[in-house]
Amino acid sequence: MAKKVYYKDGIPLKKYCNDNNISYYTIMARIKKLKVTMPNLDKQELVDKAIEYVDLRCLYFYKGVSLNKYCKEHGLNYSIIRKKIMNKNSQKEIDEIISTYIKKKPKPSYKIDGLTLRQYALVHNYIYPTLKTYAQEIRKKYPSKTDNEIALLAVKYYEENHVFKELWFYKGERLVDYCKRNNLSYITIFSYLDHMDIKNRNNIPEEAMKLAIKKYYIKIRKEAFEKLKFCQKEEEFKEITSLLNIDWEAIKLVMNLNYDYLKAIYFVWYFGKEKDGLNFLLGYYYTGLYDTRQII
Repeated sequence: MAKKVYYKDGIPLKKYCNDNNISYYTIMARIKKLKVTMPNLDKQELVDKAIEYVDLRCLYFYKGVSLNKYCKEHGLNYSIIRKKIMNKNSQKEIDEIISTYIKKKPKPSYKIDGLTLRQYALVHNYIYPTLKTYAQEIRKKYPSKTDNEIALLAVKYYEENHVFKELWFYKGERLVDYCKRNNLSYITIFSYLDHMDIKNRNNIPEEAMKLAIKKYYIKIRKEAFEKLKFCQKEEEFKEITSLLNIDWEAIKLVMNLNYDYLKAIYFVWYFGKEKDGLNFLLGYYYTGLYDTRQII
């Protein structure tokens, strides 16, 4: 019968113990006892419990909890910190070493295919806060994993729980795919539909979808006008006009009459989006900018 091999952070337990100055035989004895007292624990939980027990006996604490537990809760690599404080007798010295390590520890940089986790979420119409929460939980559970490995796992968990189990369909198409195809925010559309009295999510009524999309564009316009107040550069104003579907040439035309960006955008939005449109020409006339009666 093959001998059971235990691992810690992907490292064979015996090597892990040697690297961290822990008695391998003490850990194995503890695992043997735990098998009897807590038979429902799996192999990894047995190892974690045994090491935590030894850690408590060694009196490695930080901020009132065992160092092992603190590292798990904050996504820190226990092995690295333990090596740094090994043979230190003063709790004050231990606290300073741990505190310095945490301050210098670089923030995680979760990237997939060259995109940050936030960018990846936007491209795929995923809910970024949920994706980020998955990454944080994985970091706590597997502190030795690289940022890239954590990002891939977070996406995998997200897709298993939120994409592949999609319950919302519109005209036979998954809601997430419909939103992506039509350049709509899945998060926003989903939130509007979720607050409606829709009895069959597998077949979203057309009226409900139209209402959700209408609310979405009202939200986009409102946010665009809020951003407009803080724009300073031409590129920023162009971005807003793109969101509002305003003809940039019409903006330039109005600006030639000594209007600034802000006033020009308000003018075109109110009187028309096309520089040759009837409302636009009426705007010229009513504001006294130009006599367009003959053209009209």
